[in-house]
Amino acid sequence: MIHASENTYLASACPSVRPDAAPSISVQIDGRPPSSQAALQIEVDGRTFPIALSDGSALGRDQSTATPIVSVAQELVRSRAQSFTAAIPAPGWRQQFAFANVQETLGAQAGRTIVDGCPR
Repeated sequence: MIHASENTYLASACPSVRPDAAPSISVQIDGRPPSSQAALQIEVDGRTFPIALSDGSALGRDQSTATPIVSVAQELVRSRAQSFTAAIPAPGWRQQFAFANVQETLGAQAGRTIVDGCPR
């Protein structure tokens, strides 16, 4: 998990123990997921990656939903910036995250991330 505070974080995963393994991303804001449908926007190095969330998470079961999840993970691993921003325009949430543990959290090895190996 990439934490902004104790109860606010972004998490990427590839739950390989599930038969329908796919890249995923989830968000907790003050200890709760955003309600129902939300449009997450992750801004890294001047690029914005939009990801549609349902109850605080997105599962990349097909190419159109997997691509933004994998792309943002790869960009986070490559970035040399000090921080990145996540936002959900409605209800107006915006949070800056430090890159302190991004490489470790995303399992970066030789330019790959934990979501790169997920079936798509």
